Amino acid sequence: MQDQIIQALRQNQADQAVQLAQAWTHDEPGLADAHRWLALALQQQGKAEDAMDALQQALRLAPD
Repeated sequence: MQDQIIQALRQNQADQAVQLAQAWTHDEPGLADAHRWLALALQQQGKAEDAMDALQQALRLAPD
């Protein structure tokens, strides 16, 4: 899933990247990387507050 998100972001398809990342966080809610990629995709959409929420969730899951 990560590779698909990266590809979407490289092609400036932030909406697609967000959809993929949201699906990933839905399928694996305990996976910090999924939330981190969601945060990055949301940032690319210009949704800074939502991105921060996703990043905070990633940090809760993997504080290291």
